[in-house]
Amino acid sequence: MAASTAELLVFLDADTEPEPDCLERLLACHERLGGLVSVQPYHRTEQAYEQLSVLFNLVGLMAVPLGAGCGVAFGPALVSSRADYERAGGHEAVAGRVVEDWFLAHCYEQAGLPVSAFVGAGVLAYRMYPGGLADMVVGFDKNFATAAGEVRWKGRRFRTRR
Repeated sequence: MAASTAELLVFLDADTEPEPDCLERLLACHERLGGLVSVQPYHRTEQAYEQLSVLFNLVGLMAVPLGAGCGVAFGPALVSSRADYERAGGHEAVAGRVVEDWFLAHCYEQAGLPVSAFVGAGVLAYRMYPGGLADMVVGFDKNFATAAGEVRWKGRRFRTRR
């Protein structure tokens, strides 16, 4: 981030596949909503085992609110003004977190900034876990284990007893 001098910051994962108008659409959405805007890419598959990852991805999407001001962020595509990013603490504030996008959204909300998330069909795609089934298991273990610890019920953290 220090190497950039831009007023608007766009973070895209290296494995994302943006459509030609993706950047234009991301910037227009951010201009309209402000704060942190994110996109969950369309999940493209090539191998049979990847169909299983689509199922888990869909279940994850159904578990969170989407749209303007939803309070959820997806790490593969993020847009923010530099001022809002710095006000929220940026990635430094979540450096020790396994699922930093989840916690970055919390930082924006704690700073009084809106957080919006959308699904990227027709705008942005990616292929998760092209390295095989073992990569998929490790990735989902990381994401679901962390997210499960953050489940809230009516504003309270839901905890299981041991």
